Amino acid sequence: TNAFNSDRKRMSVLVKKGSEYSLLIKGADNVMKKRATKNTKHDELDKLLTDFGTEGLRTLLVGKREIQQSDATAWLVKYQEAQRTLTNREAALDKVAEEIEVELEIVGITAIEDELQDKG
Repeated sequence: TNAFNSDRKRMSVLVKKGSEYSLLIKGADNVMKKRATKNTKHDELDKLLTDFGTEGLRTLLVGKREIQQSDATAWLVKYQEAQRTLTNREAALDKVAEEIEVELEIVGITAIEDELQDKG
């Protein structure tokens, strides 16, 4: 699991099913859109995000990426090394997460009423 923090504004998990790996990720729309594949329909996505924002809803984007077994294995080695480091562990983990959290397929949007948000 690549943990959420206020700098990254997202979290992800690498899931193994049989011999296949998938990265599942959720995060702030401005961060996730930058990591989306070129196939992402940004105009449609922006319209939905604007509509939800107009209603005062807080949004997150949900994405996924299929990972080749060899790439997943190599990344897991880097992740484990970052976990074991004694200096700047959080920065090392963030750097490793950056490597895998790219070329995402946006698969959904969550939109919730934020009870803590000031309604003005």
